Amino acid sequence: MIDHRAHVTCHRRWPDPQETDEAPPYLVSVENTATHSREFSTTDDSYIAIWFKSPRRDLTAAHVFPRIGPYGAHPVFVQSTGGDGWHLNAKLPPGLPPGWHAVTLRTAHSPWANSVRIGLDLSPGERLARPAAAPSHLHIAIVTDGKTWERNLVHTGVQSAISLWVSGLPENAAAGDVTIWLSENDLPAIFLSEPDPQGLRQINAMLPAGAPPASYTVSVSAGGSASENVSVKLV
Repeated sequence: MIDHRAHVTCHRRWPDPQETDEAPPYLVSVENTATHSREFSTTDDSYIAIWFKSPRRDLTAAHVFPRIGPYGAHPVFVQSTGGDGWHLNAKLPPGLPPGWHAVTLRTAHSPWANSVRIGLDLSPGERLARPAAAPSHLHIAIVTDGKTWERNLVHTGVQSAISLWVSGLPENAAAGDVTIWLSENDLPAIFLSEPDPQGLRQINAMLPAGAPPASYTVSVSAGGSASENVSVKLV
């Protein structure tokens, strides 16, 4: 007798999108909802917060598909932050091994967005690891707080930001092509200016709200190459 039985098939991976002309979302920042850092632990009931931009104005939890490592995660909620900005929270998928994992997402009819790394149960060596990049003619001339403009000093907290003035970027570079590295943390560029009279381009990025005050190195990468490190202090 099977009259009172049910069968459920579960999948942990989102399917890739069909071909579409819709622009992909753009990840701005990723954080642990409890610590506001980029690190997670398998011993905690961890949730991830993702801030992103999308041209869509009608997104709900049924229309956004976050992916952490290889696994999909259904959003707990999705809300607009104004304009093209969006914020979602999702539970960290179980079964991820220790190490770095890429976070991305797509909407129902878009390609996958850019990715940002999070760390899970990192060892001291893994915590300092970052993808290799070739040396280049990229050069950081100025580093400031993104709001107060203090040089080589950035204030931490909610909505904190860092600004760089950089030379050597390709003429056709867009914000999505550029990453700021705060030590091992990759920070997607949220603004890239046109060159000023000195040939410098301003790059802005959001910091994880829980980044602890300390001395860091900062560099910028684009097209598989990276600048030399510059020292910056978070306070």
